[in-house]
Amino acid sequence: MQTIKDIIGNVLGDLSGHKTNIQPDWEKIWGRLGALSKGSKPIGYKNGCLTVMVDSPARRVVLQANMPHILTTIQEVGDVQRIYYKVGKV
Repeated sequence: MQTIKDIIGNVLGDLSGHKTNIQPDWEKIWGRLGALSKGSKPIGYKNGCLTVMVDSPARRVVLQANMPHILTTIQEVGDVQRIYYKVGKV
């Protein structure tokens, strides 16, 4: 069942002639990575770039080393061309 927010967005999108861009649930998709997703979470997506918050620089290095596997997994669902890792509180 759609929420009021979704319905209004669809109606306004139809009226303006633009199709609504439905974004996938990045946290759910990120969870498909299993142990690699530990200590990190997606915080944003814009223009083909997924921004992911990681809890340490060491985890960022591990994720960057596994980039081909991560991109392959994520690209099955969304149009992600690159991933930007930001160190901070997860």
